Amino acid sequence: MVPPQSWVELVSQHGYTQGFGYFLLHDYFAFAAIDGVGLPTWNHLWFVGYLFTYTAALSLLLLVPRPAKLQIWFDKAFGGWRALVIPTIYLVLSQVVVFHRWSDSQDLINDGVAHLAYFPAFLFGFGLARSKPVMAAFVRWWKAAAIVAVASYAFGATVELSYPGNQYPPQWLGEQMLVAHQLQSWAAVAALIGLAERYLNRDAAIRPMLTEAVFPFYLIHQTVIVLGEFALKPLGLGAAAEFAILVPATVAGCWAFYLIGREVNWLRPLIGLRRRTQASTARRHDGLLSSLVAGDPWRRRRDRPQPDAA
Repeated sequence: MVPPQSWVELVSQHGYTQGFGYFLLHDYFAFAAIDGVGLPTWNHLWFVGYLFTYTAALSLLLLVPRPAKLQIWFDKAFGGWRALVIPTIYLVLSQVVVFHRWSDSQDLINDGVAHLAYFPAFLFGFGLARSKPVMAAFVRWWKAAAIVAVASYAFGATVELSYPGNQYPPQWLGEQMLVAHQLQSWAAVAALIGLAERYLNRDAAIRPMLTEAVFPFYLIHQTVIVLGEFALKPLGLGAAAEFAILVPATVAGCWAFYLIGREVNWLRPLIGLRRRTQASTARRHDGLLSSLVAGDPWRRRRDRPQPDAA
């Protein structure tokens, strides 16, 4: 999934003249740099490495005696207004006051400050999955969170527009922009979760498939975008025409990747899906057939199989 991106980067920006086949066989796994481009690399899949590490750490955490107590502590710590305020204070202190983090290094080993933001957020999501008090807090406060998120974004966008290109704002304004970024980050998360829980928490027959498709879409989308733009750029169509072509092409490419990959059992684990057993395949087909026969393919039925997402 990643090598085509690196090949396009070298060809389009660094004068690389070899074809993709030669590149894949001779250069991509050379563990060296070509014209400053380090190979191999993981490009947009860097966060999968982070998630793998966080999941491994979480599995160790759940080995503690009576792990159910962790849920009780989570509910008490983040119930009510604390679900919005405590994470925001933590992000501002850790990411702005102490470390002044502007961006990620995308280096799993040397990205400690980013881990201070991402890993606690990962753990928070795990705790939220079974926390009625914290979810209720998001539902109650989603409008206030949305106002904070939009206002923070507007402030940051205003600063960006006021200092275009290589111009930089004064240090005091840059610090305020960093604070606004952290406020926006958590407030947007809280608002979207609360909004979804309040108005969109209903099921449909297509939901299991969409749930399963999310991760394969993430895995392939950037490669489709890069290859699509690489093909379009020589045509000189202009930004609007490229956008009109590239967006539906990306959606189509992602769907093709998922729909084909899910039917090849040995390929499923490589795109983030569980292998299918004969029993699960039979249940899936029977469930879909029952829904179609009932004449209501969009309504979830109790006997519908669950998604095969890993």
